[in-house]
Amino acid sequence: MSLTAPDGPYEVSTVELEIPARSPRVFEQGKFLLGGKDAFRFETVLLTIFYPTSLREAGQRTRSRSGTSWLPQPKLRSVEGLIKYGKIPKIFTLPAALVLPFMSRLPYVANGPLASQAPTLTTAKAGDENDAPTSAKPSTLFPVGVFSHGLAGSKTTYSNYLASLASQGMVIAAVEHRDGSGPATTIHYPAKEGSKAKEEALIYFKHAELDMDKETGKPMSDEDEMRTVQLKLRQAEVLEALHVLEKIDSGEGDDLVRASTVRGGQEGAKLSEWKGKLDLASTWMLGHSFGGATAIEMIRTDESPFRHALVLDPWLEPIAKAGETTPLRRPLFCINSEHFTVWRAHFKQVRELVSEAKAQTGNGWLLTMTKTKHTDFSDFPFLMPRLFKTQTDPHRFHTLLSEASTKQFSGTFSLDALSLPVREEAEGEVQARDMGEPGQVVHHPLLDGQDAHL
Repeated sequence: MSLTAPDGPYEVSTVELEIPARSPRVFEQGKFLLGGKDAFRFETVLLTIFYPTSLREAGQRTRSRSGTSWLPQPKLRSVEGLIKYGKIPKIFTLPAALVLPFMSRLPYVANGPLASQAPTLTTAKAGDENDAPTSAKPSTLFPVGVFSHGLAGSKTTYSNYLASLASQGMVIAAVEHRDGSGPATTIHYPAKEGSKAKEEALIYFKHAELDMDKETGKPMSDEDEMRTVQLKLRQAEVLEALHVLEKIDSGEGDDLVRASTVRGGQEGAKLSEWKGKLDLASTWMLGHSFGGATAIEMIRTDESPFRHALVLDPWLEPIAKAGETTPLRRPLFCINSEHFTVWRAHFKQVRELVSEAKAQTGNGWLLTMTKTKHTDFSDFPFLMPRLFKTQTDPHRFHTLLSEASTKQFSGTFSLDALSLPVREEAEGEVQARDMGEPGQVVHHPLLDGQDAHL
């Protein structure tokens, strides 16, 4: 199995940019060291933007595998990082090292122009009155989101999901975090006066790999402290990615191409032509797992530039529970795998957070697809189906992800509007850790009022 282009009304394109940070800095200098260097440095932001290019004509076939590499550079280091994170058996190591670096390319055009016609963001088929949403409004602007990946993820690990959003008219900036959570990444430092540009590869690392205190021989931090600092770095990168989109919308796209420290023919994207075309007044924050936690933290305050958050299997260990700190001030929408929903103590916290956000904003929902796992949100079931076996057809699961997301982005979401049938949560099924047959969409009731954080 391999990646395939989505079937939305738009062709999809991508552009990669690495932009020097406005305020480069070190987080917790001297406390988190890796090989004698500060582990959490913010120098640049690296992102792949998934966006709609030309409208697909009737009967048109999407252009074949002409896009950029799915694996982050350096490719073999990325394979090494994935194997290290997943503790993959040695029998799979050689196939992964041989196949992934050379076979896996994004099946989308690279660096194409932004579509000339903005979407209404409807997924209804022409002529189907029963499916046609009633409140979608045509717009001259393209909806915008920023996506944060989970542990062992990268800016392209969720390309099937993000491309499906782009095929419906969304512009999504997927961040590659430099917090040690990705399999591998290359940081291209900008050239400074009197010195040449340099680059550095950072591979996935665990808390146990951080340097010990030289005097005591003991750890200088615990894992919870490390996660807190990773979260701070992630938030800085997310805000920087949004700033990049703001500069593109202000007409400074050509300046960004020249400033990018990673080169890849970005000139073909004609970013200067994106001026005034992005809907930055209603920006979405998206994320999976640790990226879901990142997304939730980004909507914690009234000052947040993000107006809504949609999260996939959010991993809540690094963040405060409902009622422990400032309530979420933006609507929160969540899609879970069954694997995370039957993690009962964790699911209780998820339900409380979504309920808290709804109590504050009047909007929010929580869904699960049965017999799905945490990795099913990613591209892995498509690229390595034997290793990432699924009980529910990954195409069916990603249909739910795409439909629920785009309908919520357009303000037309309802359970009846989804093409897949939806049922209500059955009494006792979460506690029993068995939610029935594969591929069912389950809607979970939220808590009301003061009960939202009990």
